[in-house]
Amino acid sequence: MTDRREKDRGYTLVEALVVMMIFGIVIAIVMGIVIQVSYGAADNMTRVSQVRNAELALAQIDRQVRSGNVISDPNEESETASGVPAGDSLRVFTQTDGVHQCVQWRVKYADDDERGVLEYRSWDPQWETVGGNVDDWSVVARDIVANDEHQAFHKIDTGQSETSSVQITVFVQGERTQSKPTAVSTTLTGRNTIYGYPVDSCDNVPAP
Repeated sequence: MTDRREKDRGYTLVEALVVMMIFGIVIAIVMGIVIQVSYGAADNMTRVSQVRNAELALAQIDRQVRSGNVISDPNEESETASGVPAGDSLRVFTQTDGVHQCVQWRVKYADDDERGVLEYRSWDPQWETVGGNVDDWSVVARDIVANDEHQAFHKIDTGQSETSSVQITVFVQGERTQSKPTAVSTTLTGRNTIYGYPVDSCDNVPAP
């Protein structure tokens, strides 16, 4: 009878509180791990999407540079012509798909933020004299972050007067992500420009 009463008496209040406290600690640890894994997965998905968008933009620049007749020197680009400091814009006189046009790319940062966008526009080389089209700026990649060690656009001296190469490096990072900025970089070489195109073909730049 004594053994039966000992088995039926249940838990004391102190024992119940200790069990509840241990259970709460375990739940807190598990939830912390789940939250960290969720944040990591979300960061990775955001980073992959940003890198993909930047790579698509660089692929478009690649087509235009490879068909480029005249490639400007980004270090000599003026803020008056591009709306951004030298090194943050690229201007190309290209004939992609057989159409002669001037194209311009730039990385533009907000006035109160180090986060910017990669933008693109094009215009008819004769836009001012024959009324050709001038397209507005369009955003092709977002969440571009500044990096003092790298210019977005940098012309490379190949040692050959017939060709031009340009290095493009942009860093992307989500606004609410914890991951470090990811560099997306490529070096593009234009085709042999031996056809005597004037180097000032796209110097008549519309207001940015």
